[in-house]
Parts: sequence; C-alpha cells; structure tokens
Amino acid sequence: MELTLRNHTTQFEKVLQAIVETRPTLDAQIGAVLVDVGLLRADQRALADKVSETQRDLGGLAPKGQALQEKVQRLLLENGLLVGQEYSEEGWSSPKEKRRRRPRPRTKPSVEQVAEERSRLLRETTRFVMDPLAEASDHGN
Repeated sequence: MELTLRNHTTQFEKVLQAIVETRPTLDAQIGAVLVDVGLLRADQRALADKVSETQRDLGGLAPKGQALQEKVQRLLLENGLLVGQEYSEEGWSSPKEKRRRRPRPRTKPSVEQVAEERSRLLRETTRFVMDPLAEASDHGN
C-alpha cells in the first residue's frame, strides 16, 4: 500500500510540475483537484468532473489553458491514471468514438487459406525445432 501511494505521489508530482511550468496561476487549484482525485481514486470520471468544475470556476480556458489541459491529460494518460481515452490530431476520443471511425474489417479468410497458413506454420515450426537437433546430432557423431 505504501509503495503504491509513493508511486502515485511521484506521478502527481510530475503532473504538478508540468502545471507549475505551464501556468503558475492554475497550479494551486488544479493541484488540489489532482490530489483530491488521487486520494479518492474512485473512478477516472472523477478527474474529468473536477477539471470541468475548475474550468467553470475560472470562466473557461484561454488558449494557454487549453494547452495546459492537453499536457495534463497526456501526462495522466502516460502515467496510467487516465484510462479509456486516446489522443490524436483531432483531440481526445473514447474507444467508442474510435470504433465508429475504424474501417470495416476485411472479409474472413477462407477455410482453405486458414488450412494452408496452418500447415505452413507447422512446417516452419518443425523445421525450426528439428534443424538445430539434426545439426547437433551431426556434430556429435
């Protein structure tokens, strides 16, 4: 438990450092939010709710604040504190949105294609295992 708390403390220190470097006026408010969420850690939604609440309190985000939010979210994602979202050129997206954008999978391979692939893999595996054994027995005699 202590090790886990220490790891979370280190991760939050990294996030807080990024906040301090990017926008000093927000560090106290967002830092408090991150600590609250880190201690509660009930679910990932709590963080998003707290950040939204802070944004409302501050009257919205300026362009610099938007960059800060993206940097904080990226740090949280990298440290495993924010799960279920991915960052791309279009911004943050949930897995559900990503599924909608994903192209349809190709058609399934035929039974013959599967059988050919299976036999090819079996031949390669057998050769991979048997060749060194044959070489070893040749050198032994």
